[in-house]
Amino acid sequence: ALVVATPPQRHAEVALAAIRQGKYVLVEKPLATSLADARRLAREAESHGVVLMSGHTFEFNPAVRELRARVSRGELGAIRYISSARLNLGLYRSDVNVVWDLAPHDVSIMNFVLGSSPSSVQAWGSANIRASVEDLAFIRVDYGTAGVTGYIQVSWLDPNKVRRVTVVGSRRMAVYDDLSPEPLRIYDRGVEPE
Repeated sequence: ALVVATPPQRHAEVALAAIRQGKYVLVEKPLATSLADARRLAREAESHGVVLMSGHTFEFNPAVRELRARVSRGELGAIRYISSARLNLGLYRSDVNVVWDLAPHDVSIMNFVLGSSPSSVQAWGSANIRASVEDLAFIRVDYGTAGVTGYIQVSWLDPNKVRRVTVVGSRRMAVYDDLSPEPLRIYDRGVEPE
């Protein structure tokens, strides 16, 4: 097996070479810097019979796993929506934008908690420091099969460090806050239509 932890522009190239040598490959986020490269890696891994995966660290976080279990058991009721914020001031990267750098974590958490993959994604971003690199973005992720919409805000330009996912259900709400001493908090409040 091989772990690819190079600058993102080299991820596809290095992973592809390893796949073609019959190696299982774990690629640090992002898997690739284009959809075409990601699809090519997936096709090559399948044709060579090897495992290709990206580092979805938060799927192994105990609080995220507990959140998924509670959603799966229906404790929150029907999920109305999920929102997340991954904000910080600094670490301005020039090799990838804020979406490639931060959003994979939130998409991974949402996919894991819902046990579903998005049916559509929309994103809006702005480049406020460097003209060609988005440092603020808002993303809408629709889970058609689950009937849930996710909202993600990522930014390198926020005065507060935030790592939070909120799940709003018909019976209860939950907040996973990676920076809190109480990383998972369940609120005995829900939202039912009138």
